[in-house]
Amino acid sequence: MRKWLVILVHGFNVYDGGRQSTAKLRPFFAEAGIPYLMMEYKHWNPISSRRGNDKLAKKLTRAAVAAQLAGYTVVAVGHSNGCAIIHRATTTYHAPIIKSIYINPALISTFSAGHYVEECHIWHSPSDNPVQWAKWLPYSAVRPWGEMGAIGYTGLDKRCINHNKQTDYRVSSKSHSDVFATDKLAYFGRKIVECVV
Repeated sequence: MRKWLVILVHGFNVYDGGRQSTAKLRPFFAEAGIPYLMMEYKHWNPISSRRGNDKLAKKLTRAAVAAQLAGYTVVAVGHSNGCAIIHRATTTYHAPIIKSIYINPALISTFSAGHYVEECHIWHSPSDNPVQWAKWLPYSAVRPWGEMGAIGYTGLDKRCINHNKQTDYRVSSKSHSDVFATDKLAYFGRKIVECVV
């Protein structure tokens, strides 16, 4: 039986270290008996994100390797730009992350996870405007941002599992970050944990 460890990675437009986004998932993982770590970084603009994501991907990779050496199986849960960091860690640095959970990912929709990843769950909303705007920004400025958070994964990798949280669930989450709102969090927090256990 696997001993899971979750690493939570927030988005770039955050001033509170993810306390109003990915950190809100901590009680749900704790309730399931799954330990977690928060990967925090300061507020960035899009250009800072491009430069900083590589540094954070290396940091995430080191954390995943250390957790693996301690006997854990690592799950990375990201929101928005946090998913771009996870993507870089698993593809460029081959982080030993076995499951990835992307919440409204700011990623190109055809990008699949690195080779260690067994499952990648993509929680998206067709009405997510910020990630749709990313496709109109200069590619060199925001690479690898894209509209995955709105349309889901569109490639052929069977490890990637789409979850349309706007239309396919009893509770509807329509915007880029409203999954963390009080009226939706209790429902989706448990659904996201179910992707791990």
